[in-house]
Amino acid sequence: MVDETRIPRGSRVMLSEVAGDLILERGAVVTTPGKLSVSGRVSSTGEARVEGDLECSSIYVRDGSMTVTGTLMVHGDIVARDSELFVGGN
Repeated sequence: MVDETRIPRGSRVMLSEVAGDLILERGAVVTTPGKLSVSGRVSSTGEARVEGDLECSSIYVRDGSMTVTGTLMVHGDIVARDSELFVGGN
């Protein structure tokens, strides 16, 4: 079983590393002091935001948008179903 970290709807948290998957519920905001490293998939439903750099294995966005204000590095697939992915860095 893959570990997962869930950020509840409307929450704001600070993270730097996640072992496993990161699930962002509607309105979740993650800030990072440098780069947020996620060993698994980052997924969101609705609007979600990562303030800083993000590195992960894959991204899945559904019915909304995900914004990454820094650099984004994805080692696998990016899937956006009826959604948008905005990246402020490279």
